[in-house]
Amino acid sequence: MGKKKGSNNQAGFQKNLSVIEAANQVVKPFVRQEVQLLGRQLQQEQNETLRAIYTRLTTLEGIVQKELKISDDQLAELVADTEDKGYGLKKTTEAAKEGDYLRITASTKAKDQEEYQGVSKLVVAGVGQEPFTLGPELEPELIGMKAGETKEVEFGKNKEFKAKLEVNRVSRRPEPKKPKVTLKKENKEGTTNANAG
Repeated sequence: MGKKKGSNNQAGFQKNLSVIEAANQVVKPFVRQEVQLLGRQLQQEQNETLRAIYTRLTTLEGIVQKELKISDDQLAELVADTEDKGYGLKKTTEAAKEGDYLRITASTKAKDQEEYQGVSKLVVAGVGQEPFTLGPELEPELIGMKAGETKEVEFGKNKEFKAKLEVNRVSRRPEPKKPKVTLKKENKEGTTNANAG
């Protein structure tokens, strides 16, 4: 009698499992569709929010520039100073070294074109280190350049492209301060005094 009851329970369990699997197959496409719809709605809301923030910031920049009578370059310098401070960087007039943060202007063209196509303003964080912002062909060319310098570089598999790179600002982390060394001097009694002179 115990065997019959156990096999009935197992059969009932199998039947319930089959019903759950069948329901899962029916519901799964609807759930996937709803998740995708919610994802698209969230992305659209984020895009609208970012657009509104950008519009407001651009408007505020215009007001600040007008009221304080500052140029685009002066505003860019103030923004760069603030960003540097946030990252613990200092502006330097020295040539760029590996690991520095550079603000650059870059333009590219095919070698046979006369004019450069478009201008991009970029921040290269940790110049010369992976992951490369500009790629392994162009980024090492920035090392050794100072703010205000421009360089043309050929790149591509067969050097079929040209890039014009201008360094606008070089920033780096300050060297850590060296600890102060205090010498101890032994007095006549054989004990030591800190800062004895």
